[in-house]
Amino acid sequence: MRKRNGLIVVGFIVFLFILFGMSSIGKDSSVPAPNRSSGSSSSSSASGQPVESNSTLLEESSSLEGYYWEGYLDQREKFQNPLEEKEYKDILFSSELTDAIAGSGYMWYRVDDVVTEIPDGSYVKVTYEGPILEVYPAIFAKVVKVEILE
Repeated sequence: MRKRNGLIVVGFIVFLFILFGMSSIGKDSSVPAPNRSSGSSSSSSASGQPVESNSTLLEESSSLEGYYWEGYLDQREKFQNPLEEKEYKDILFSSELTDAIAGSGYMWYRVDDVVTEIPDGSYVKVTYEGPILEVYPAIFAKVVKVEILE
């Protein structure tokens, strides 16, 4: 009887491990991974020892589009209906940005190191290099350029 109960407990624990592992496999990250290559990489030789190689390829840049608000990018497609866009902007101008970020349902990114003046509510394209830090709001590793698209 004890052996049977022990097997049931072990089986249940294994089931929980499998369930936890399967649930984490299906999760999709909402932060897009940038396409980039770095100047150096390492690989393994046939003996298993790491081999360092340098490349002359420059790091590729990626870009995202969305609405700019107080140093943040609200990644979404541009509104095609001017009334919807006006309503969206009115809500953001009249609310605290932290409340808007939490309740928008879209991905927000912090845009640091912008050297040009970008008016709030502008639809912009942010070009960046490197990874996006997976925090919320997400943070670009290196902003290369911010251009107004409207």
